This record gives sequence, C-alpha cells and structure tokens, in this order.
Amino acid sequence: MLTIRQDSLMLDNETLPGVIQSISVGGSIIYEKQDDDTKKRKVSLGYDDKTISIELKLYPYTRTGEEIDVYSQLAILEKFFKKQENSIPKVFTFVHPHAKSRSISKVLFSRLESSEDISTNTISVSLEFIEFVPAEIVAREDAKQEGLSKSSTSSQSSQTVSTQSSQNKSSSTPATEEEPKIEWKKNLKKGRESWK
Repeated sequence: MLTIRQDSLMLDNETLPGVIQSISVGGSIIYEKQDDDTKKRKVSLGYDDKTISIELKLYPYTRTGEEIDVYSQLAILEKFFKKQENSIPKVFTFVHPHAKSRSISKVLFSRLESSEDISTNTISVSLEFIEFVPAEIVAREDAKQEGLSKSSTSSQSSQTVSTQSSQNKSSSTPATEEEPKIEWKKNLKKGRESWK
C-alpha cells in the first residue's frame, strides 16, 4: 500500500527517502481528429488513465541533522521503481484524499526522473504513477462467451451425427428383414414346380 504521511511517501509503513514538495493529478480525454471539407473535427473516444505526479527533494542530511548520501537515497527510490510482482511491475493501492477525490485507487509506478543541484548537493526527484484499471472482468466474460459458443457448436455437431446414424440404421433395417421373405418365396415356387 502506498500512502503519504505529512511530507513523506510511505510504502507498506516504510518511509521512503525524500521530502514531498508537491502532488498533482492529471486527467484527459482520448479523441480522434477527423478532417472535414470545411473544418477539423475532434471525435471523443473516452477517457485516458489519470496520472499522479509527486515531486520529492533529497537532502544530504536527515531531519535530525545527520549527514546522509543523496545517491544512496536515490538508489532506494530506483529499487522502488523496479519493484515487481510475478515478474511484472507491481500494482500499488494508493491511499490519499487527493487520489480518492479523483476516483483513483490502484496505480502503476510509470516514470522516475531525477535532477541534481550541484551547488546545494540536493537531488530533485519526480515520480509519476499511472491509474491502473484492471481488465480481468472483460477477459473472463469474453472467455465465457467463447466457451458457450464452442459448447453450442459441439452440441449441434453431436446432434447431427446422432441423426445421421439413426437415419442410416432405419434405412438399412427394412432391407435386412425383406431378404428372407424373398428367398422363402423363391424356394416355395421351386417346390411347386418340382411337385408338378
């Protein structure tokens, strides 16, 4: 879980390096440009995933005045950026009033940028998170519909084979029953001729 406590970024109750300078949330629509004879039109296709930007400052000393290496702090943020789960980038639950008011609950760590100020020996860090909207429900529904379609096709094929088999049996049965009758009549006719 990712949270913000005062001016610090928290990951699962662990304080990450840096002092938060600002938080911003962005959102936009997705549209397509279409050229008309008279003017250009924009056709709306929906909404793009929102982004959360957090600006941090890494100082060469702690809050208590102890010296600390800014590059070591940056290396910790780099590990956080590359954090994975099941060999893919980890999805974080982001808990913050600003994010909640923008209907954001799940995010992916999408960008990490850093710039150094040599005169003050500080590093400014920009972290960007992108809204994560799972598509599992849609995938399951598609798989369910595909399964139903295959089941229906299989059932129809089974019924067709069963019908053809029944027809073949019914067409062959009369011929089998008729053959002994014809043979019996021939023998009867031969017997009468020999008696005469």
